[in-house]
Amino acid sequence: MLFLGRLVSKKSPELLLEAFSYWRNRSEANQQAVLVLAGPDEGDGYREKLEAHAARLSLGSAVLFTGPLYGDAKWSAYCDADLFVLPSHNENFGITAAEAVACGTPVLVTDGCGIVPLIQYRAALAVPHELESLSAALDRLLGDERLAVQLKKGCAETARELRWDEPLAETERLYVDLIKKGTEG
Repeated sequence: MLFLGRLVSKKSPELLLEAFSYWRNRSEANQQAVLVLAGPDEGDGYREKLEAHAARLSLGSAVLFTGPLYGDAKWSAYCDADLFVLPSHNENFGITAAEAVACGTPVLVTDGCGIVPLIQYRAALAVPHELESLSAALDRLLGDERLAVQLKKGCAETARELRWDEPLAETERLYVDLIKKGTEG
């Protein structure tokens, strides 16, 4: 299981640690699972807080803090993961979820991520930003082989549709409209 992004409270990695711990403790089969938290620390001590939280949850070597991943290492992490999780409280879009989909990795996101309408039920499940929902979704995605295969297959089709053309054109139209309004007023 992979989380890749800045280690900041807005992205809720602490919620993911709790959900992972709860899910892991529900079944002996889940004891082999590993959660990778990959991303830069902002230098504010938050990573150390997360590491202490993982220790309090007795996760030990089941959680790996890799620091930031770039280039081939980042893309390999996406491809190697069975599941990508973005548990953010809110995201304008969620580019990391799109990158995971592009690599063929099913995604679990919280419903505050802007990418949800583009990937939900096709390459991802979206759940409320709460412990019980996130944990239940981990159980569902990692315990239902048919669902995992369905979402993995959906990644290819979804990735073909996740293009920059339309968002860029929409942004350009917005700027043109704003400039026109600014010069008219």
